[in-house]
Amino acid sequence: MVGNRRWRSLKQHNSLVIDSYKNEFYWNSRGENGDIINFIMALYNVDFKHAKSILNNTSNTFVPASKEYKEDTSNNFKFNENEFIEPTYVFDYLINKRKLNMSTVNIFYTEGLLKQDAHMNCCFIFKDYIKDEVVGIERKGIGDKRYINISQKNNLGFGFIPGNIDRIYSIYLFESAIDLMSFYEFMNVKEDSVLISMAGLKEICLYENLLKYKDIRNIYFCVDNDNAGKIFNEKVKNKYKNYNCIEIFPKNKDFNEDLIKMKL
Repeated sequence: MVGNRRWRSLKQHNSLVIDSYKNEFYWNSRGENGDIINFIMALYNVDFKHAKSILNNTSNTFVPASKEYKEDTSNNFKFNENEFIEPTYVFDYLINKRKLNMSTVNIFYTEGLLKQDAHMNCCFIFKDYIKDEVVGIERKGIGDKRYINISQKNNLGFGFIPGNIDRIYSIYLFESAIDLMSFYEFMNVKEDSVLISMAGLKEICLYENLLKYKDIRNIYFCVDNDNAGKIFNEKVKNKYKNYNCIEIFPKNKDFNEDLIKMKL
């Protein structure tokens, strides 16, 4: 760690700073902040229960490298269509393991939002619909090694618009792209909406999309059914009281788990 007596930062995450006086962290590039539990959840990409276990040192089996997380929010992002191959493994993973319908996967693939790279990663393409350009990629390892890598030049997140881009009145917020796809498959989503995966709990994704789609009136919170999700909802709802804020919690932990159990 580097810094002064009060403010410290990690060498590998220079946009993440820790206030040692208040025991709080601020991760500027991801728009996240909070206490020690929130810090562990953000750094290791784990849920509330696992974060408490790490803090209390009751889990000797936890290895942070088992789910590697990297993020680059610099403006150096460049999209190269030639790095992608036929999405054989990605389709197999999403359909057979995540239990999404072939028709759902095809919709996202046809929209150019879903690809497979040469390392067999599942790639979710971040698109700026207004400018009609790719602004980021989330690569998710689908093999034995759990791996997430995000490269982006803004904080719009992974978005999908099922209807007309000129009529966007609602925004749906998710913690992952697969939860977004699962929700879209079995829920009645209005066509005048944009669905956004924040790749976690990132208020800045909401903020940037509200700047982008100025006619939004309704904010649907579709995050995980856990303490972290509930805390996030309450915090954000208090800041956006001029909008209609609606919570839609999954019956299980997340909407992909709901989808899987529906198909058992």
